[in-house]
Amino acid sequence: MNLDHVTFRSAIEGKSVELGRAPTPHQIDALEAVMQTFGRYDANANALLVEETEGQPVPLFDYLDAAVAKFPAKPAPEPSKPAPQGPKYVQASIGSTTSYRRADDGMVVITQALQAPHEARLIAEAKQWPNPWSPQHLNRTRQVVLARMLPDRAAQFKAQAGVQ
Repeated sequence: MNLDHVTFRSAIEGKSVELGRAPTPHQIDALEAVMQTFGRYDANANALLVEETEGQPVPLFDYLDAAVAKFPAKPAPEPSKPAPQGPKYVQASIGSTTSYRRADDGMVVITQALQAPHEARLIAEAKQWPNPWSPQHLNRTRQVVLARMLPDRAAQFKAQAGVQ
């Protein structure tokens, strides 16, 4: 019995996945045509066979395994991208108030724009301050401001006052 009316596409695709192969649609069509043209059912052996041009008939599924194994291997999968994370939060400060806001919040841009000139004025003013670590001018607020904004000047003042 001839197998020209039987479709082998799903068997070829399934075997390709099983063997980790990536045949093109053209390769699948070509292999299916070969199997339909040269495949037959042998009632005596109760098996599907493929007649090869040389040698004995081969069981159809053995032929399928050998043919699919010749297809190119699937390329290695691309490394997966990290999962998107939630929104990023940044510290927003206005005057003495500090809070955390989403980085994409427009208020963050506004506060940063307002804060920049304030910090520039504060740095200019801090360069004129006396040593806040000395006993005569002890000032904890100015110590913190200097340590945060002008760490080199703070280290110099600490050394002058003999503070570790």
